[in-house]
Amino acid sequence: MSASFDPATVDKLNLLSTFLAQDDGPPPPHTRGTVYVLAGSAIIHITDSLFAHLSSILPASGPASDPITLVIAGGIGHSTSLLYEAIRRHPKYAPLASGPHGLDGLPEARVIERILKQYWPNLAEALGSGQLRLLIDDQSTNCGQNAEFAKRLLDGEGVWPDTIVLVQDPTMSRRTRAGLDKYYTEAVGTIAVGKEVSPRIWTWPTFVPRLRAVESSAVAGDERMPGVEGSPGHSDALWEEGRFVDLLLGEIPRLRDDPAGYGPKGKGFIGHVDIPEEVEEAWRYLAGRFEARR
Repeated sequence: MSASFDPATVDKLNLLSTFLAQDDGPPPPHTRGTVYVLAGSAIIHITDSLFAHLSSILPASGPASDPITLVIAGGIGHSTSLLYEAIRRHPKYAPLASGPHGLDGLPEARVIERILKQYWPNLAEALGSGQLRLLIDDQSTNCGQNAEFAKRLLDGEGVWPDTIVLVQDPTMSRRTRAGLDKYYTEAVGTIAVGKEVSPRIWTWPTFVPRLRAVESSAVAGDERMPGVEGSPGHSDALWEEGRFVDLLLGEIPRLRDDPAGYGPKGKGFIGHVDIPEEVEEAWRYLAGRFEARR
């Protein structure tokens, strides 16, 4: 086993991963006031899991006058090229990358929209019948904008959700949730909105990634997931281990509510997040361990 990935290090990385994912579990029963927000990600399993869930609730979605609302968020950002590459490697979706127009230059939300329309015929049919309402944010380039622009799209449709099911890369789920909390909490009680209660934010990253110690390294994966195509059971569908470590270590400073963080006392991009001391201790240990990498 690599010296950088001894059991103690793996345990602390998994502690950070679990905290950042903030997994509330599978979505609660669908109601008229439920809205689904999917943030663009290179982890195709996340998109597939949500689309499978939406497919399963379509028969009970009611008439076209009461559609299921899905927001897909994601412009062109620092990880968009990783989504393109994940599509190129995907056993089912690879033709999207080799079509007449390819993917290069396409916002993440538009890539995912193509997946829905070309590979999920029941969802495409629901769009045509009005049972599914699709709102596209192809401008946001970070977690904060994912949250801000998703709310803006919903406001434009006159939709104030009772519950928002947030489906996001598990390494960024807690931060995106804190952004949604911020924007909706700020709107409560204003004359323009006239609402007294913020939506419940239900975070469903679809899985919680964990590092599994092996002889030569550690491989990102979740042992709870079946080894099906595109799922976390296939390590090549997830993060390269160095990127995974960087994502985990980079998130904690962003979540802090201090002058350097993204909370109200810092940049003000998100609401306040309580970070347990055991998570901070794990971060300090790992930051020292991987200082050269960072």
